[in-house]
Amino acid sequence: MVAVNMFHEVFAAFNKNLYVLWFRDNVEELEPENSFLSESATVAKNEIKEMYKEEGVPLTSKRLVQEMKRGLHTKLFTMTSSLEYTLGHEANVASIQASGLRPAEEVSTDLDKILEKALKVEEEMNELIDSIEQLDYSTTIST
Repeated sequence: MVAVNMFHEVFAAFNKNLYVLWFRDNVEELEPENSFLSESATVAKNEIKEMYKEEGVPLTSKRLVQEMKRGLHTKLFTMTSSLEYTLGHEANVASIQASGLRPAEEVSTDLDKILEKALKVEEEMNELIDSIEQLDYSTTIST
């Protein structure tokens, strides 16, 4: 556990851009059971605390932040990957046909609803990005 965190920290310190590209490309293999993928942040943190306790390693604030950063990366990369797959394969918008079994008006109404949801998601993503950017990366976290 400590060695994994140390590796991620050193790699990110060496070259953040390279680290993020590597992590994005390998996230499914690196984080297959990341607690932050399916659990609330509180439950995930409790699971991490328990894992550290079982391994007999103290969970410092700095280590918890490292775990949470990896959890956030994992969650965002997984969401992005899923969206890319869906757009590219499962819900190819270009294949939607207004003529056919359903009247064009129905298809148009459904697309309006989807576009409204997409706008809400974009707004929420912008709020998420703002929240991330407001974090003070230069602050040293005491252990």
